[in-house]
Amino acid sequence: MGGGGGSGHADNTGLYPSTPSGGNGGGIIIIMADSLSLFGNTIFANGNTAQYCYSADCSDGRGGGGGGGTVLLKVNKIVDSLTVENQGGDGAFVTGTITAGRNAGPGGGGGGGAFFISKNTLPLNTAVINSGGISGFINTPGNNWGATAGAAGLNFFNLKLPFDTAFFIKNIDSVRIRDSIITCNKYNFSGNAFTNTFPIASWTWNFGDGTTGSGQNITHAYLSESTFPVSLFASDINGCRDSVTTIASPIVIPVNAGADTTVCSNSAITVTLNGTGTGSYAWSPATLLNDSTLINPLQRSIQQQFFIYLLPAIIAQYQIQ
Repeated sequence: MGGGGGSGHADNTGLYPSTPSGGNGGGIIIIMADSLSLFGNTIFANGNTAQYCYSADCSDGRGGGGGGGTVLLKVNKIVDSLTVENQGGDGAFVTGTITAGRNAGPGGGGGGGAFFISKNTLPLNTAVINSGGISGFINTPGNNWGATAGAAGLNFFNLKLPFDTAFFIKNIDSVRIRDSIITCNKYNFSGNAFTNTFPIASWTWNFGDGTTGSGQNITHAYLSESTFPVSLFASDINGCRDSVTTIASPIVIPVNAGADTTVCSNSAITVTLNGTGTGSYAWSPATLLNDSTLINPLQRSIQQQFFIYLLPAIIAQYQIQ
């Protein structure tokens, strides 16, 4: 788990460009046993060496060596000699011919890995090799152009496995939506979250109709009648998120009192108003109608000669049953 080496100096793409791949880092090895005997074998968790370049005029900025891996050893008795290698890989070398005026940068060495052991000192029959990888260089003119070797790894003692006996507890336990309808198509939405340590840092809403919003409490009006999935996303300061979805079913009601009508008469007439939709009605002003609660009430007219009336001059109000 050691760090990888850095890439070298870069100022040209080279006549023969190639991908300046860095070396892979070493893996993680965990050994738990009462006694351990390797019979002369070695535990390896080395980082890989970066890809060399042997062509003429290599592209510069070569890759760094891979970092050394991590070895965790919880053993009561080491029977014979033990050797552990978790070295950093070497940085990329450039061994091809470099045209005058061009410079190719080699890669830096990878850092050495970490070794953990349950004992309080390193046993006499145990050797740990976790040095950092060397930096690459250019054979012509023989310069590393700023690439450096990787740092040596570290040894840690009195290892405890497992490190933590407590189970992982996620910070956001759950998220909830409280909604209340204000009118037929307008809602108040309120977010609520249960957290263990850190508070909620941001609230993001998706109202299901192509619009979004932010904030713990928000009001939204729908422009059409349908069933919309409303989603709330809550994030804490560490970027951990949880979400919940509910359904909103707004009702958008068109109100139509009928078309305007022009009447020319020298005698009293009666006009039928034409409402549309289902539910209850309340026409206004009621004094001009035979029954203001009907869907199609009759409008009373006053006899006047040679006057033109524009009907209906009435406002219809529609309410859901």
